[in-house]
Amino acid sequence: MVAVSKVAGRPHAAESSAGSSSYVRRSQARQSTSAAGDAFAAGLLYGLIHADLQTGLAYGNAMSALKFTVPQNLPLIDRADVEQLLAGRHQHLIR
Repeated sequence: MVAVSKVAGRPHAAESSAGSSSYVRRSQARQSTSAAGDAFAAGLLYGLIHADLQTGLAYGNAMSALKFTVPQNLPLIDRADVEQLLAGRHQHLIR
C-alpha cells in the first residue's frame, strides 16, 4: 500500500509492506499544464475539419498528451508525432 501526503508543502510517499514503513521523498519536478487545453482544442478542430467528431477527440487527446512532453509553452507538436501516437507507434520522446 502506498499513501501520498504533503510534508512541509512537499509531496512524500509512505510505503508499507508486511508491517514495515519507509518514507521516500518524491521528485520536485513539475509538469507544465500550460496550453494543454489549447492543444486539445487544436486537435479537436483538426479532426472535425478533416474527418468527424471521433477523429477530432482522438487528435485532441493525443495532442494534449504530447503537450506534456514539451517544456513551457512552446509549439513543438507536429502531425507526425500525433499520428504515430494514434497508431500506437509512439516512442519515448526526448525534447
